[in-house]
Amino acid sequence: MTSGKRVQLLVSTMKRKDISWFDKLNSSSDAIIINQCGRKGKTEITLGLNNILWVDSDEIGLSKSRNTALKNATGEYLVITDDDLEYIDGYEEIICNAFEKNPKADIIVFKVEGIERIFKKYGKKAKKISYLSSLHVSSVEIVVRNSSIKKTNIRFAEEFGAGAKYRMGEENIFLFDCLKSGLKIYYEPQVIAKLHMNESTWFSGYNKKYFLDRGAVSRKLYGDIIGLFMILAFSVKNYKKYRNDMSVLNGLKYMIFGYREFK
Repeated sequence: MTSGKRVQLLVSTMKRKDISWFDKLNSSSDAIIINQCGRKGKTEITLGLNNILWVDSDEIGLSKSRNTALKNATGEYLVITDDDLEYIDGYEEIICNAFEKNPKADIIVFKVEGIERIFKKYGKKAKKISYLSSLHVSSVEIVVRNSSIKKTNIRFAEEFGAGAKYRMGEENIFLFDCLKSGLKIYYEPQVIAKLHMNESTWFSGYNKKYFLDRGAVSRKLYGDIIGLFMILAFSVKNYKKYRNDMSVLNGLKYMIFGYREFK
């Protein structure tokens, strides 16, 4: 089996009428496209040597899109992705080689470079991902071993993520659940894609909604007691980031509201 058949892109997108945009991803592997567009349907498309499953969905929310893709996935290695990335030539070989080099890995986190500006700073050495380091992982860096996800039946929490009640934290919750289930997560310092740094679909500033959502995420991740301590730590540690938009007391108040609301 070629690398392009072992790797499968799981692409989340919205309101697409055709597949003309897909070329921009520079995909050379099979893919599943979840198009949230207010209707239902499935279409199989052949592009060159690769097979594309196009799923129209009437659901709303990024986590629901990810879960629909996972449900339909058939590849050996599944790449969590969106419609604003450009994959580098040979990305599928990089992914396959990384998993073959580390057969214990259930999930590997790769590097993604920003196109318009720096996306984030990465370490130069491969390492095992812990609960703490998983908090810095973005969904588009994640590649999962399909058999591991099917065995544990882990899915994205649908109350969280863009388009959901709480608009953040879905990838961190997903990785926490994976670690709790005993799955092994590793970081591999190799670039697989470049990301267009468009304006976020969920982040609209450090406003009331942001802090409400942050409080709910803290309770989901850490539980009842530790969640409160993490809320306090966040309000102090990140004050310089939000001080022009929100006071410490108000930020803390809204996070506690969100914490109490989520049960």
